[in-house]
Amino acid sequence: MVNKLDLSRSMDATDVKQYRLARAKLKLKDTLERRHEGETAIIVHAANAFVVTPLSSDIPTISTELPGLTTYLEPRQGS
Repeated sequence: MVNKLDLSRSMDATDVKQYRLARAKLKLKDTLERRHEGETAIIVHAANAFVVTPLSSDIPTISTELPGLTTYLEPRQGS
């Protein structure tokens, strides 16, 4: 499973409880916790896409990357 996460600045909007990026990371965390087999990867994007974690079955290690994902990591903004 490949998980894609939008890191454009629009994810900082507060039109939902907490903010969009926080909600997306919580949903991704829940998805990772339910994975019991197979490989998972995380790709982030704004103007360009970047691999945060390549395909792996090591869910605990993948989960450690989530807190550090912010909209300021992307060098260029876009959709």
